[in-house]
Amino acid sequence: MYTNYDAIDAVYRFLTDKLADVGINIPIHRVVRPVDDLTEYIVINSLSVNTGVLQETRVNINVHVPNEQNRTKGKPDNSQPNFKRLKELTSVIRNLAHDKNEGDVFFYVEWDRLINEPETKNYFSNIRVETYLLNE
Repeated sequence: MYTNYDAIDAVYRFLTDKLADVGINIPIHRVVRPVDDLTEYIVINSLSVNTGVLQETRVNINVHVPNEQNRTKGKPDNSQPNFKRLKELTSVIRNLAHDKNEGDVFFYVEWDRLINEPETKNYFSNIRVETYLLNE
């Protein structure tokens, strides 16, 4: 039987390899984001995994990018998401992860959405991936 740790590890290995193949080198973390990190990074976490021959879960790939550094009325303003970079990374990851597999683990992108994180006042892209783990 697989656990949610196995699902997270499979997505982690897959993304680490595939992003490097396309020249994107962003730190990838499991479960939680680093404290006070305002750089680009990815966090992978998972919902619970059911039991059976074909196990299913949802894995979140959260792509964090610092907000744009703008000026509004002559004052610094970093309240706007870096829409261009978030769109670029989300598109790359969606294309890499949709309808793919890592061994006996299969991925299908379910959705993506932009989320505001009040704690950091930054935005991130949440890519939700249906994940199936095949027990033989």
